[in-house]
Amino acid sequence: MMNPRQTAAERSQLDDRSASRNCWATGRRPATLVQAANWLAEERPDFELFSFVRLDSDDSALTCAAMWERSNRVAGWLQAKGVGAGRIVAISLSENEDILLVFMGALLVGAVPAIFPHLPAKVDPDVYRQRMESLLDSSGASHIVVPAGFEMDDRAGRMPGLDRVIELPPAGTVAGPTAALPPTTDNPVAALQYSSGTTGRQKGIELAHQSILDHHESLYQAIDLRPDDRVVSWLPLHHDMGLICSVVVPVLSGVPATMMSTSDWVRSPALLLKVISRQRATLCWMPNFAFNHTMRSLRKGDAGDIDLRSIRRWYNASEPVRASTIRAFAERFEPFGLDPAVLGVGYGLAEIGAVSVTKEGAPARVDHIDRKQFQEAGRATSSPGQGNMTVVSCGRLVPQVQLQIRDEHGSQLPERAIGQIHLQSPFMFRGYYRRPDLTAQAFDGGWLRTGDLGYLADGELFVTGRIKDLMIIAGKNIYPEDVEAIANEVPGVYPGRAAAFSAFDEALGSDGIIVVYEARSPVSDEDRFALERELRRQVLQELDVTLQQVELVPRGWVEKASSGKIARSANQQKYQQLTAGRSGPP
Repeated sequence: MMNPRQTAAERSQLDDRSASRNCWATGRRPATLVQAANWLAEERPDFELFSFVRLDSDDSALTCAAMWERSNRVAGWLQAKGVGAGRIVAISLSENEDILLVFMGALLVGAVPAIFPHLPAKVDPDVYRQRMESLLDSSGASHIVVPAGFEMDDRAGRMPGLDRVIELPPAGTVAGPTAALPPTTDNPVAALQYSSGTTGRQKGIELAHQSILDHHESLYQAIDLRPDDRVVSWLPLHHDMGLICSVVVPVLSGVPATMMSTSDWVRSPALLLKVISRQRATLCWMPNFAFNHTMRSLRKGDAGDIDLRSIRRWYNASEPVRASTIRAFAERFEPFGLDPAVLGVGYGLAEIGAVSVTKEGAPARVDHIDRKQFQEAGRATSSPGQGNMTVVSCGRLVPQVQLQIRDEHGSQLPERAIGQIHLQSPFMFRGYYRRPDLTAQAFDGGWLRTGDLGYLADGELFVTGRIKDLMIIAGKNIYPEDVEAIANEVPGVYPGRAAAFSAFDEALGSDGIIVVYEARSPVSDEDRFALERELRRQVLQELDVTLQQVELVPRGWVEKASSGKIARSANQQKYQQLTAGRSGPP
């Protein structure tokens, strides 16, 4: 069994089968994740593929053989509960180990798993029921797997199209007959991946077996996956980046992964750093806000045993990337052995997976462009002087992905012209489940309309924002994430709990920018006025626009999607409801 404390060189020397750590290396490409897992169980039974780290309970691990054996027992258990080939089975569990085994067990019986967010402790049960009803109605799931003792039976029983709620027994106690491998051609859909928007807008993305394997092959090449790699992640498995990095990559590549729950990481970001140090992890993915959270939350007592020299690539992905965040993170953790050059950037989306990544061995490129040209002409004109803005490169395209930047009429744009990103790839998603209307809207002549804005420069992709979120204020293109990033840096604002959106101003006869924010701690009226005055000043200074309204809201008010991103349309609706009864200006 591999010792995670050994150096990369020691592990490479000890593992004389490093050239055949997965069936791909033997020339036998698997047809499904199940076949890849079966190969690992037979050829590398004692290899520790998955580790699970927890704050409040014991850690655990799964060898390839144990994963296979327990997944088969779960498969038999699912069959006994009525889950069969072609059925949609929703998974709403709190433990990553349980989610993994049920996900693989569902694949073993030919069912289609769909991982949903689990009920957080702070979410009102009725609110959760409404969210789950929407997701279950969208997916048409016949079963939902919940933790043992989870009091959801009465409410779940009323959910549309749901035959049965299944309570998963405690870990390791599932008893069921071994399930036979299903034919690989019966159901080309492997899983449903739900987008991370607000519940009413979430769409089920059909992930085909073939697409998963094709995508992995391209990602494998793009990040130069190596025999001595180890993935570490706190990303939720219902998120596409979490599922790919924590489950798909390990099963298809034979590279081990260590997982921790999102809630544990939020409580103690140092846990991630300690796992990297202890297990000499090499690869990690997380969104921009997580880098800031890690820096803010690290206490002096946590720093003693942190050693980040093993990391060879730490990707910032899944939301807009800030040059200031990358710079600050590098400065904060360089004393702990972090090489600034390992801080990479990636761009992708659930419909296709990874699209681009920055090159290893060098920091992500930062493009300095003229703000006025950007806002008024839709051009990313180089401008290294004052008054410019910075955009971080998302790197070059992964193999087999094609990209075009198009204007609103569908015409392809030249370099440094800002337009909508369109993509094409052999591992494109099959479509939105049971939504042919949305599927048709998503494509333009075989090219996927991403809804993201960006530009190309010297062969690299720069992403600037979302079309639907773009605010046009006094003829200028303003991105809400830019406003939110400024707000998050203002002392007194609770970082990550500010939302920006536009609203029509009757007095001005045009749209204005609204910012709602939560305070880090209770503030007096005097302090609040000073805080909001500073927020307005910084937005005016950096973006050359004036905020129409700044509104302090109670803690927990700001809505986020299941991925942790700000749900702007939901916050805009809440704000409209909040101000609807006011007789004068808000």
